[in-house]
Amino acid sequence: MKLDTGQVARNLDKLTVFTEDAAREGLTIAGIMLMNDTITDIPTAPIDTSELRGSGGVFVSGKRVAVSTHGIPISQPGPGVGERKADQLVAEVIFNAKHALIQHEAFPTKKVKGAGMKYLEKKIFGNARSYFKAISDTMKQEIRKYRTIA
Repeated sequence: MKLDTGQVARNLDKLTVFTEDAAREGLTIAGIMLMNDTITDIPTAPIDTSELRGSGGVFVSGKRVAVSTHGIPISQPGPGVGERKADQLVAEVIFNAKHALIQHEAFPTKKVKGAGMKYLEKKIFGNARSYFKAISDTMKQEIRKYRTIA
């Protein structure tokens, strides 16, 4: 008896690629949520000139997938700013204005009410469940699509 598992192996390879693509889609949605939450939810990113708010970008697996639509887009991160490689399933939210780090870590008193220190960090820890849920829900939706196609 001869058993050919070639078709099974090919389908598993397709499924691996498909689930990685679904994860990247979920990471994109969660990354955009985090970027927008950083700009709109208290404590917000400072808005003195709005350059910082306009400097946001989302990278998934090293590829830029979104930029901020808030503020002045003077310092938006370019396509090569993400630190991760294409084979890594990771989202990065980057605020590229030259003063982004110091505004995040220092200067507890901001000019605009609602702006504050740790404007990115507090969202990551405070809203983590909603970001993970967005990734999970997106993957589930994508897998349902795959089941109807396959």
